[in-house]
Amino acid sequence: MDINTVMDNLKDEIVEHIKSSRSPYKSDIAEVMRGIHGHTDVVNRPFIGLAIENAEPKQRMMGDNAWEVRVLLYCYMDPSTLGNYDDMYQLVEDLRYFLVNDFSHKSRTDVVGFRPIEGGTTVNINYFELVFTIFYQEDIVQ
Repeated sequence: MDINTVMDNLKDEIVEHIKSSRSPYKSDIAEVMRGIHGHTDVVNRPFIGLAIENAEPKQRMMGDNAWEVRVLLYCYMDPSTLGNYDDMYQLVEDLRYFLVNDFSHKSRTDVVGFRPIEGGTTVNINYFELVFTIFYQEDIVQ
C-alpha cells in the first residue's frame, strides 16, 4: 500500500460514511477533495479538503518502509444562521467518530488536533482543521 492509496481510501470512505441518513452520523457533506483549495474557490459546502502536511519514515518503530503521515483535514461551511456554530461542531464530532470507528485504517490513526475558526459578519463562513496521523507500511515491489 502507498500513501496515495491511503489518501484515496480516506476520501472515498468519508463520502461513503458521513451522511445524516447513516446512523450514528448527523451531518451531510457536499464535496470532498484532495489538495488545498481556497474558500472562494469552493461552491458546494460543507466542503472537506484533505492534504498531507508531513510524512516521516518510522523504521525503528515499525520496520522497513514504515511511515507516519500527518494529514490536514479542513472544512468550509456556511453557518445556518450568523453566530450559530452547532453544525460545525457536529461535523467535527462525526469526522472524529469516523476516524476512530469506521475508517479502514482506524487502528493506525491518531487524531492529534482540532482548530475551529467561527465565522463572523465580515467573513460569514465557518472553518475548521482536524489534524491526524496515519501509520502505514509501503509494499515492497521487487
